[in-house]
Amino acid sequence: VLENRMWKDAAGLVIDRPGFPWEKFPWQNAIIHFTKCLGAVHTNQPELARKEYEILQQLQQDLARQKETYKANQGDIQVKATRAWMLWKEGKNKEVEKRHKYYTEYN
Repeated sequence: VLENRMWKDAAGLVIDRPGFPWEKFPWQNAIIHFTKCLGAVHTNQPELARKEYEILQQLQQDLARQKETYKANQGDIQVKATRAWMLWKEGKNKEVEKRHKYYTEYN
């Protein structure tokens, strides 16, 4: 849905797997919440975007604690990207530019 800019579908993404142990798959779960967050941003649902962003942050921290370095780094990219989109949507373009400059120069 992201590749096709199907933002409404992205925001409403539901993975209905009762009993599935998502806690064992934080990286895969993060991809779902990344998708939902971007969808929420692009469909003007700031509360949903914040909720998904917070979940995404927690999943990234879980991966870091588990010493899943590659996956934690990918989660960090998702966290930074979603935050930038949220700031842009809020009209905070200078903050987005400042963060972009920092990330490209120091990371």
